[in-house]
Amino acid sequence: MFTVPVCANHRVALVIGNSSYKGKDALPTVKQDAETVAKLLRERDFQVTTTLDRTRDEQRLVINAFIKSTPINGTALIYFGGHSITVRDSQGVAQTLLLTAEGNRKASVLSDVIELAANGSAAKSTIILVDSGKGIPPGFDERRGPKGLNT
Repeated sequence: MFTVPVCANHRVALVIGNSSYKGKDALPTVKQDAETVAKLLRERDFQVTTTLDRTRDEQRLVINAFIKSTPINGTALIYFGGHSITVRDSQGVAQTLLLTAEGNRKASVLSDVIELAANGSAAKSTIILVDSGKGIPPGFDERRGPKGLNT
């Protein structure tokens, strides 16, 4: 039997933590959660990139760059900690938004991240984990759509 060491360059992770929401919507534990997740992944031989409290545009750039740089036939993991919300778009289709501290008008659409990972990643496996707390995130209007990930 042959054993092959696992190469860290085949296991990559992007850890996103958004905690600096305005007022009572702040999530003070998210930064610590992101740091803990990053540490645990490093202990499991992942090369980890951590990003905290980025704007929507910065977050999109980081996600795009990460997905485009995933190793061929490797494993990629994206962890998002922060508020999320599910709303209906103009056609009535439910969309899950990963909120930045800028609020729900400045969010990443989860289905866009999934599509980008499916079409733009060279990884054999891509895992997306969304750690989203319950409650009403900033700027949420209960009449706009289902609770989605916040149930």
